[in-house]
Amino acid sequence: MRECANGEMRDLLPDLLHDRLTAELRIVVQAHVDGCADCRAELAILRRVMAINVAPRVDASRIAAAVPPYRGQSAWGRAANSPLVRIAAAILLLAGAAAVITNAAGRSRPPEPVPQTVQAPVSPANVEPAPVPTAPPRGPTTGVAHRAPMELAVGESFHDLSDAELRTLLEELGKLEAVTSTETEAVAPSLGRGGQ
Repeated sequence: MRECANGEMRDLLPDLLHDRLTAELRIVVQAHVDGCADCRAELAILRRVMAINVAPRVDASRIAAAVPPYRGQSAWGRAANSPLVRIAAAILLLAGAAAVITNAAGRSRPPEPVPQTVQAPVSPANVEPAPVPTAPPRGPTTGVAHRAPMELAVGESFHDLSDAELRTLLEELGKLEAVTSTETEAVAPSLGRGGQ
């Protein structure tokens, strides 16, 4: 089979077959095909190829009927997809993770030891006599470090007592009789008192 020398007409043969030409152009192309054996042979081949390649028929109405109807999203679904809810959930997640990490870090530290004091048994030999309280100096003192006020056993300081009360207290202390033990005990030097 030979090809037609008129390439322009040969390129218009598929358009003639599919009815895509204007009326004037269709008359011109059909007149050329009637007079050209090569274009008639090619148009016959195109018709056979088109007959073989039959596209399946698409039933659009059946496809549309099979599609489920549109359902709008519920209020809960819209709220779950809200950016504000997602941000709040992320903040809660971070706060929870920080709390878990802080809690785990607190558990991994060993507990601090509780200081325990050991008291020596009280016996008459271990009791030291209480110092005799004296009245604080009156008036301005220069060059002397300020001391915390001495307190009585009931929690009052000596500064709250009048001079008459202090004299009475000293007289009562003078009337006390100190009883010493007749037994001699070995006294062990205590650590922290002058290195003795």
